[in-house]
Amino acid sequence: MAPLIHENESFSPYQSNASSSKSVPRESAKSIPSSHTGHLELVLSEAPDTLHHVLKMDTDGGALSGLGAHHILFHLCQFPPVDIFLDVTDARDGRLLAELVFSSQAIADPLALSVLHTFDHVLSSIRMSPDITVEEVNMCSPHDRQHITQLTSHVSESNERCLHDMFLEHSHTNPDAQAVVSWDGDLTYGELDDLTSRLSHRLVDLGVGPEVFVLSCFKKSTWAIVSRLAILRAGGAYISIDAADPPAYLTSVIQRANAKVMLTVAEFSDQFQGLVPNIIELSKDGILSLPKKVEPACTTVRPTNACLILFTSGSTGEPKGIIQEHRTYATAVRDYARILGLDAGTRMYQFDDYAFDISNNDYLVPLSVGGCCCVPHPQKAIHVLKQHMNDLRANVSFLTPTVAIQLGPEDVPGLKTLCIGGEPPSNDLLSKWAGKVKLVNQYGMGEVATFCTYNDQMSPGSGTNVGRTGTGAAWVVSPASPERLMPVGAVGEMIMEGPHLARGYLDQISRKSEAGFLQYTPKWLHELHPERASSARLYRSGDLVKYNHDGTLTYVGRKDTLLKIDGGRVDAIEVEYTARKCLSPEDSIVVDLLGAIDGVESPILTAFLYLADNPMNLSSKAGPNEPITFRTINDNHSVYSKVELIKKTIGATLPEIQIPTLFVLVDRIPRTKSNKTDRRKLHMLGQNYYMPQREAPSGGAGDGNPKPATGRVAPKEGPVPVSNSNGGMNGTKKRQVRELDATDDLQPKRQKQVC
Repeated sequence: MAPLIHENESFSPYQSNASSSKSVPRESAKSIPSSHTGHLELVLSEAPDTLHHVLKMDTDGGALSGLGAHHILFHLCQFPPVDIFLDVTDARDGRLLAELVFSSQAIADPLALSVLHTFDHVLSSIRMSPDITVEEVNMCSPHDRQHITQLTSHVSESNERCLHDMFLEHSHTNPDAQAVVSWDGDLTYGELDDLTSRLSHRLVDLGVGPEVFVLSCFKKSTWAIVSRLAILRAGGAYISIDAADPPAYLTSVIQRANAKVMLTVAEFSDQFQGLVPNIIELSKDGILSLPKKVEPACTTVRPTNACLILFTSGSTGEPKGIIQEHRTYATAVRDYARILGLDAGTRMYQFDDYAFDISNNDYLVPLSVGGCCCVPHPQKAIHVLKQHMNDLRANVSFLTPTVAIQLGPEDVPGLKTLCIGGEPPSNDLLSKWAGKVKLVNQYGMGEVATFCTYNDQMSPGSGTNVGRTGTGAAWVVSPASPERLMPVGAVGEMIMEGPHLARGYLDQISRKSEAGFLQYTPKWLHELHPERASSARLYRSGDLVKYNHDGTLTYVGRKDTLLKIDGGRVDAIEVEYTARKCLSPEDSIVVDLLGAIDGVESPILTAFLYLADNPMNLSSKAGPNEPITFRTINDNHSVYSKVELIKKTIGATLPEIQIPTLFVLVDRIPRTKSNKTDRRKLHMLGQNYYMPQREAPSGGAGDGNPKPATGRVAPKEGPVPVSNSNGGMNGTKKRQVRELDATDDLQPKRQKQVC
């Protein structure tokens, strides 16, 4: 959906609607010279303190209290090219008539109807309660609330089981089936049962039991699976760590988890001497030397006990410790296998390192259905990946889009199901894989076991559509307040509900994260699904999404990538996505704000640009631990031309405020441990680069030090030029008409309306 709307009027969220409406004619008159250039989406706003609108008021009659007009004419983009506009006129019988004309390619019929219902609802709310603030306007109409009730009707029953019991079920019924096939040894279900049973008794002797956290440190190996299962059977919860992490990070994790036992191999044991009292080096002979016992190692572990702690990046700079319970993963694993159609014939390839959350899925899912875990060599080179997938006869795998694009169906003919996630897939990837395998786009986070949503109907152009929920329900709320539902089609923050949510965070350091688990049940859940309200688990994700009319969700970006500048908001993800249209797949761009920390000047919208074919990269080491090099672009014609193309591409579809005015060339983009863009680090380094040089002339001449190349866009006089790239109103024009309930005199009613 891409309706073209231009005017962007900012109000204080605490300003009353009566005072806000009085400023509209005055501010609209100021914007007439540029009112033909459209952008943004809908009359609805993802920004909690900004009301996006395109209002033109003809005050043909006497001024009315509250609305200030007797005959009101509203136009959304009254100047072409437009995809949607709304005409509201006085029907002269005490009602207003709203007519929405729209392009069938821009907005679907059900969503167009939702727009009219929303307009009717918002207008009525303002008319009846003119003294409420902009922030208090509830934009979710009864029509949308009914639709949202249907979309959120399914939440799975909790699977009240322990994870190791799901494995034992198959080890008892089919002990000779292959459980693990690996570069360092294969195991049947019976052999895996025996090894993990012996080791679990040893762990209990060392004090492991329910709510005791045990460290597991391995490269890709059969023994990582043995380690995890043994810890679970001992009643404990495992923490997978990477020996290559910085010592300070590892020390913090060990101390915060109060871990007293570690399972590892001889290669890593010396590294943790003095940090962990009990270190067990695993080997097959060593485990087989332990006594074999018939009785379970632990009989007190329950589905409500912790099964693992996942440490992942947090907004505070400290890793978050997320506690998952047996029942949360048991529920998610059950539903995941059902959705993907997995069974005893499943051979799941383990690609990700064990410190990442998806690695839990890679072994728990196949072992829960009687399938096989395929463990490759730790080396991840593409040619090795192809060979190992084929040698291990893997038929299911999860890969990041960055890796999947480097493979083709012809490289791994035995692969039947490819799951992707972690970042939006490109159209090239979708064209390559869609229709050749069962392609599933997964979307999730560490606080939710396995996944939040899935899209198994992928095709070129659907990369940001993350599909439907599989276990829980997804809610879209105002980023400013989880108490306010957003209409269908409006961008808001996603709240996840369901039994597959983690218990919570390990400690106060983790709980400092901006997103987090709700400690109360919002009013809308009591109203729409009262039967679930008392036991609901809810997580506020910090991700911006929107519901599509068919019930799928579109991922928009992170709430923390919304940048405030000059009283407006810029979505960094949207700018980056638009800019990539003119970049090669190997290039990267990251948008951020620099400056303004000392109050001397306004912030500068900045683009950090990595160009793969730039000569500066050839002379740079550009390793992950090497300093990032910044360069000017003014003396490089080819790079300057690329920057001009980027600005032109962004300006063709986005407003001028979203065009970066500072471009900084870098020799690499920093990455987090999970291979995502490290925006925090890049911002810090960018500030250190920019602030000392902001008074220096750009161009890099003089002292030989690199200067930031601003590429600033000078303020333009007169109207903003119209871009032809939008192509006018494409598709079939349709009309939706709705009569708005209004009194003859439109006098405001004083009672407050709460929805």
